[in-house]
Amino acid sequence: MLKPYVIYSVKFVLLMTTFLFSMYGTFYSYVEFGLINIRFYTNQSNLLVFIVTFLMVFGWDKSKFFKHIALIATLDIILTGLVYNILLTDLVVGFTETQLFLMLITHTVVPILYTLLYLVYVIDSPQFKTFYITLIHPFLYFVVFQIIGAFNGYYPYPFLNPNQGLVRFLITNLAILLPGLFILTFILIWTKQKLQKVLDLKV
Repeated sequence: MLKPYVIYSVKFVLLMTTFLFSMYGTFYSYVEFGLINIRFYTNQSNLLVFIVTFLMVFGWDKSKFFKHIALIATLDIILTGLVYNILLTDLVVGFTETQLFLMLITHTVVPILYTLLYLVYVIDSPQFKTFYITLIHPFLYFVVFQIIGAFNGYYPYPFLNPNQGLVRFLITNLAILLPGLFILTFILIWTKQKLQKVLDLKV
């Protein structure tokens, strides 16, 4: 059994580190890329992480809605890290060192830090029957940019563009990304449930 002061000390360091990195990555990206950067899923997921950690830092994490926001942010930020590092790194060309550092923070550092923070320190045991909550943001993001793209031809990510070929578009989104999203959601909920039982943390 860990000593309470060890638990609180580690939580404080992890929470503050995640909070500061998410704040820097989210808001300084507007300086480097402009306010239009909010259109990217990465910035939206990092903003959610910032909101969740902000609530935790100031002790406003006791609301019944907090656990849902925290879970949504976790899936979002894991999705951000996985999709970027698996599918999109080849597109990272022509950026300055500062911009590359920002991308490292928002796509790798924050996903790792916040996932650890959520799994260990957010007191919650999500149920499989509520998994649909985590899919709200990805679904709305997909629908919104399908509508926007139909009018102006802009899609923030290549795999969202139906003009790449209908077969490829359907395979990528319906046969790969959608099942992957379901699997990832169930893995996340299962892992959190198991850890919640194992870790007797009074935080």
